[in-house]
Amino acid sequence: TNQESKTIDMAEELLQQGRKSLKERQYEKACEILSQALQIKCQEKGEEDIACAPYHYEYGKALLDCTRATRNLLGAQAASNMEAEDGSNDMEIGWEVLEVSRKIYTKALMEGANSKEHKLALAEVHISLAEYSRESEDFEESYKDFGSALDLFEGCLEKDDRQIAFA
Repeated sequence: TNQESKTIDMAEELLQQGRKSLKERQYEKACEILSQALQIKCQEKGEEDIACAPYHYEYGKALLDCTRATRNLLGAQAASNMEAEDGSNDMEIGWEVLEVSRKIYTKALMEGANSKEHKLALAEVHISLAEYSRESEDFEESYKDFGSALDLFEGCLEKDDRQIAFA
């Protein structure tokens, strides 16, 4: 229907605005926008629908970037104290949101949606999860996630592709 089309357009428009805000290093703004986009998309499709996976990914990545910026600005200890006072933990929420994205992409691949696009998206999710683990000083988990990303990239990219070198 026409209303559903407007909702889809709104979610996609917010997703693009959030990505733009991230590129401009406007992390808090990006988090707010991407949270709205995710909420709209999940209401429309259901939280675990494959169409929601990119929204989970972008929001989780934005939360990581926002946390890093806060820690760089205030220092790790001050940022942790601020999170404790607020009762919020963007790192934990971001990791959980990325885990949802990982589960959606993994399920889609297990059910036969064996597209290069899904594999590359899952690899990007693993990289973000690895970065979260590294920020939390869980180096073993970080290593595993980087390894998973590398395996996915090697399975669908040319050997000299820059994404493989990054992973």
